[in-house]
Amino acid sequence: MEEVISYLIKTDSTGNHVWSKAYGQTGSEEGKVVRQTTDGSYLIAGTSENALGPLGPNMCLIKTNSVGDTLWAKLYGGAMIDECYDAKQTSDGGYIMVGKSFSFSAAGDYDVYVVKVNAQGIAQWSKTYGGSATNHNEIGYSIDQTNDGGYIISGESMFGFGVGIVNMYLIKTDSLGNSGCNQGSAATLTSNYLPQVIATATLAGTGGNMKMPASLVNSGTTQTNLCLSGSTNIHDLNEDLSVTIYPNPFEEIINIAIEEISQLNSIKIYNVFGQEVYSQINLDKSYSSNKIVVELKDQKKGIFLIELRGESFDRTFKLIKQ
Repeated sequence: MEEVISYLIKTDSTGNHVWSKAYGQTGSEEGKVVRQTTDGSYLIAGTSENALGPLGPNMCLIKTNSVGDTLWAKLYGGAMIDECYDAKQTSDGGYIMVGKSFSFSAAGDYDVYVVKVNAQGIAQWSKTYGGSATNHNEIGYSIDQTNDGGYIISGESMFGFGVGIVNMYLIKTDSLGNSGCNQGSAATLTSNYLPQVIATATLAGTGGNMKMPASLVNSGTTQTNLCLSGSTNIHDLNEDLSVTIYPNPFEEIINIAIEEISQLNSIKIYNVFGQEVYSQINLDKSYSSNKIVVELKDQKKGIFLIELRGESFDRTFKLIKQ
């Protein structure tokens, strides 16, 4: 089998070669995406056949300095196939990866696979998203952090969710990867990875033909909502915080009832675009009751996320305005 290695090329602003390096071991490594990090270094994310299990490959992250020298490299996944298609740096200085997993699939097919790591590449949490029926195949191709600290994931569902054979699959999560349905926790294994780094001679050329195709614009699609149903009240999942938000769905006003109001420091509400539509910080701890009333009568109907923060918690809940 022909071996493939990850290949990183640095150019100047006009595309002239500055340096290039190859990363790999015995087997194949594929660098799917590269990101410049806030410290001026680079993050290469992809897949390595130097796997954790006998039936790999697995996700791979390589962190380099500004000239491509390896600072650390790690593998993530399970005993079978886990592949990475996108990675981003997060607001806490860590990184988040998305792709697909066979190792942790609920039904023996592929599920969307997300792994969150800290700045040193140490895994913090990992989740899978997908259907439980046989032949469901869900794959994540892109991930971004949203303004509320959560994540938005795009990908596809094949023979699964939706009305067609292959449908777009969009997932919104909180900061810990919780989406509300069709998800599981993955027992991700992590291993240090020591790729050989080779400085390469790169030939650069110019030329080629570029065509600008005429775009066809179509209207009309079918949307299948997977996790929009809500109960009358939403209860917090954290046993250290007893909270009820009602009514839900609501029309103009919501009530936030908290057992210990002194625990709460701030309230923020976001629409589905991640835009902040309500904020109350440095809350007065001397409320005479354990209930706070929030008015959202000027907002359009739809889905909102409410974020409650305190000294020992940070929780996000879904609201529906009808």
